[in-house]
Amino acid sequence: MGCKTCAAMMLALGLLTAGPAWAGSHDFTLVNQTGLAMDKLFVVPPQATTWQENLLKRDLLMPGEEARISFSRPPADCRWDLVVVDATGTEVTWEGVDLCKGKRVLLRLEDDVPEALHE
Repeated sequence: MGCKTCAAMMLALGLLTAGPAWAGSHDFTLVNQTGLAMDKLFVVPPQATTWQENLLKRDLLMPGEEARISFSRPPADCRWDLVVVDATGTEVTWEGVDLCKGKRVLLRLEDDVPEALHE
């Protein structure tokens, strides 16, 4: 096998195993300090009117619990709206949460006002 063949195989292998350059760029740990039993979580661009995938990969995230959230978006996009649907179907939105700021996001409701803190 010549060097050209080896180089071509290495390039092909790299292309098969590489994902988008931004894969996993905004993964974070969500800490539920809301007092709500979270049923669904959507991470959407600011002011989005539709949601796509429920990123909460469990039945319920109870108050005081945390969950690892994984999603991939272009790394330049730091601000996202986090939409939570609780066990009763009530929706609460945290607007403009900076997911580039920290890898732990604490969601709280302070006097029914959504607040996101970073660690």
